[in-house]
Amino acid sequence: MSNENNRFDPPNIPMDLSYGSADDEFGKGLHDGALYGAHGEPNWDLMYRIGRPPWDTGIPAPPLLRFLDANPPTRENYPSCTSDLDKITALDLGSGTGANAIELHRRGFDITAIEHSPMAMERAYQRAEEMEAVLRFVLADVFEFGKREEKFDLILDAGVYHYIRKARLEEYLQLLRRISKPGTLFFCLAGREDDKNPPSPTFSPEVKEPYQGPPTVSEDHFYDELGRLFDLEELEPITLGSPKVSEGFPGWACLMRFPQID
Repeated sequence: MSNENNRFDPPNIPMDLSYGSADDEFGKGLHDGALYGAHGEPNWDLMYRIGRPPWDTGIPAPPLLRFLDANPPTRENYPSCTSDLDKITALDLGSGTGANAIELHRRGFDITAIEHSPMAMERAYQRAEEMEAVLRFVLADVFEFGKREEKFDLILDAGVYHYIRKARLEEYLQLLRRISKPGTLFFCLAGREDDKNPPSPTFSPEVKEPYQGPPTVSEDHFYDELGRLFDLEELEPITLGSPKVSEGFPGWACLMRFPQID
């Protein structure tokens, strides 16, 4: 990946022009606190039920497409694969409405898509059916799923880490450790914090503001937090697409690897 700023191939994302207007149910839910549970955690299923969340573009993330172009599912690219079936296994953590997972399936990965929201999963089922894609969908909490000790050659995180790191980082690292094996690749998309993009308020019952973008992560966070488990290989500034904001939001594409045993 290159180091150029704000690299972004503008996809054809259908825009939701109601966002921020009096008719925007998602914005109303943010403002009155209806999108949060008793302990302030986001109610992900309700976010999908009342409208289209601002991260749900409906298409595969362009940075993921670039990664897959450079890393097709072969044993050479994924030496962690030891299966006699010669299938590269992939896990999409928090797969939402399925666009990324279906793309991984289309590219030839043996993909498992895990999602906590029944509404998001139902939309993913519909999308897969329309595209005649047969893949493994799992409706479950990611932490409960991780207890199965199933391991993967590729782990995709397109929005979990930057939300969960402040509240459940240690649990998340334990989850990643359980589902990784020597050589596993971890590809992460997250909101970007840097000199031009300070930490942004988002999804908090105390913040009575319109959605300002995803939680932001600094370059140091990848080294100090995820670097406790993985070796960082590539880190690229990107723009995260959104159906709500045409210019998108500053983001990172991060590629890491679980250490291999010599």
